[in-house]
Amino acid sequence: MRNGIRFLGVPSTCVQFEPRSAEFVVDQVRSPGFRLLELFPDGRYSTEVIRTEPSSASFSTSAVG
Repeated sequence: MRNGIRFLGVPSTCVQFEPRSAEFVVDQVRSPGFRLLELFPDGRYSTEVIRTEPSSASFSTSAVG
């Protein structure tokens, strides 16, 4: 919370990168995810982060673009 405003982050819906890594490394612990928000008429809300099932998909780390 900053100045009375709550900031919410959300994970990528794509592959996750290893935190604090100097090189490109896919995070093997954290899978892609999204944030679910439920809004109520009285101004309240609830939120949670949902992670997807780990995938066996592969991709090339040498691709450019």
